[in-house]
Amino acid sequence: MGLRSSSKFLAIALVIVLAIAIGIFGSKNYKTTVFLPTATTPSRSAAIFVPKSAPLMVSLFVNPDRLQSLGQNIGLPSGKLRVREALRMQHRLNKIKKDLLSNSAIDYKRDIQPWAGEEVTLAVTTPDLDRDSSNGKQMGMLIAVATKDAQLSKEFLQLFWQKQAVAGVNLAFETDRGVKLIYTKASFLNPPGLFQPVATALVGDKYVLFANHPKVLREGINNVQAPNLNLKSASNFQKAFSGMRENPVAAIFVDFSQWALQLRDWDAIVANKPKLALALGINSGELVAETAWLTEGGNLPALSPALSEPVGALQYIPAASSLVAASRDLRALWGGVSAAIADNWLLSSVVKPPLTELEGEWGIDLAEDIFSWVEGEYALAWLPGDSSRLVPDWIFVAQRSPETEEAIARLDASANAAGYSIGSFSSGDRTVSAWTQLTATSFEDKKQKDKNPPAIQAEAKALHATVGKYEVFASSLEAMDKALNLSEGDSLLARKDFQKTTALLPAENNGYLYLDWSANRQFLESQLGWLKVAELWSPLLFDSEKTITFTTTGGEVGIRRAKAILTFK
Repeated sequence: MGLRSSSKFLAIALVIVLAIAIGIFGSKNYKTTVFLPTATTPSRSAAIFVPKSAPLMVSLFVNPDRLQSLGQNIGLPSGKLRVREALRMQHRLNKIKKDLLSNSAIDYKRDIQPWAGEEVTLAVTTPDLDRDSSNGKQMGMLIAVATKDAQLSKEFLQLFWQKQAVAGVNLAFETDRGVKLIYTKASFLNPPGLFQPVATALVGDKYVLFANHPKVLREGINNVQAPNLNLKSASNFQKAFSGMRENPVAAIFVDFSQWALQLRDWDAIVANKPKLALALGINSGELVAETAWLTEGGNLPALSPALSEPVGALQYIPAASSLVAASRDLRALWGGVSAAIADNWLLSSVVKPPLTELEGEWGIDLAEDIFSWVEGEYALAWLPGDSSRLVPDWIFVAQRSPETEEAIARLDASANAAGYSIGSFSSGDRTVSAWTQLTATSFEDKKQKDKNPPAIQAEAKALHATVGKYEVFASSLEAMDKALNLSEGDSLLARKDFQKTTALLPAENNGYLYLDWSANRQFLESQLGWLKVAELWSPLLFDSEKTITFTTTGGEVGIRRAKAILTFK
């Protein structure tokens, strides 16, 4: 199979994942069991047919036809958008169903729908079937469809191959470990469709297998007979999905070391043989994503969770904040982030620009002057505002420590050396210190200049104040006022939907990252150009108003776990 067809096959995985989200949120009834899986889990799935060295496996644990129940009983205008985009995605799914078997005269609705069960697994079993790159690469590809009616499945396969024989295709038959294989004798095909099944098998009364080469089926059947060879039995696969939800809607497992991608620093990235496991599920009407990142080589030591209760510093963060990060021990965290930035150009391109701008504007070293003394709780928030600014107004709350006074004195000295004036004023019963920049007013119009005497304006570049056990910093007087004068219930910590979301996250974690997508979309698109390409797949997922709450938890050696909650407003 040529590169073009192989790429399209891989795109199916993305379409399935997007369709799941569309199906879940395209209907008011997504809290019902319509989209809840009933069949299996990653550890008990068609992974038994997939070799442990497989580069990719994607499983959908719900019958694809159940995703067609979209957008019913929706009366809101936003609901109409969801229906329209859901149907658009469903059209793409239907096209894939048709194109998958476009050269086989198979009609999905007529031939497959009657027996298709509650699982569809797609896998790239090997990057190159003959392991000889000199003659081009032909990926091994496998599709396993669970069957709810073994007799109908058998009749389907018989009819399928009868039509192939009538069309003049030369067929071969063999029995491997009690399983009957039928395949074409052509060793290499490059059809215009997405996937040309040249080999099929019915395995007991459980699965119908399609492959692009009989070798893929033989190895798949052998993997079942020799458990130490299949992905299900692989220790890293089992470890990755252990602790995740029992009944996910979909699961993905990727072995990045098996891919030779033309990306910057790719060899360094895959040196520790990284693998990613992802499970998508539904809980209380929210889309939940659980991930596990695994590596070899000892570059990920064991890590204990930093928190066992909500971050108190969030009581000074406005509920309307568009981006919030909260945890404890910023000094330790920044050490890990610095190491990650050094080895990852993508992460560096996102994190460095705003920090560099702040350091240049203030004349300070953030890591040394701020991050180094924050060992307790902290919360950093961006506030909605002018989208044209690289860094919007922000609030930073840090738990005070014995080093705080000395650290603030150094900050004041650095700001003064950078040309800022240091002063203070009263705000209610609190004293607020400010770094201000003095500028003279200027008038371009001569008449205005003659009527108005010269004046000095003071622009606050940053402010800070002590509130209980916390030190509150802000980029403007308006931001500081919001932090110090939050009425009861107006903080992010007191917001009901935030409480509901964080209740779905592990109680012991390393803090939260909260993102209001619509408020930060423009900034993220400017930093991550590939997002605009992803948006073409589903305007609903990217255009709609939603929040994402993300956390990481502790991990044993060689593994890091994370969990994210996607909530549509």
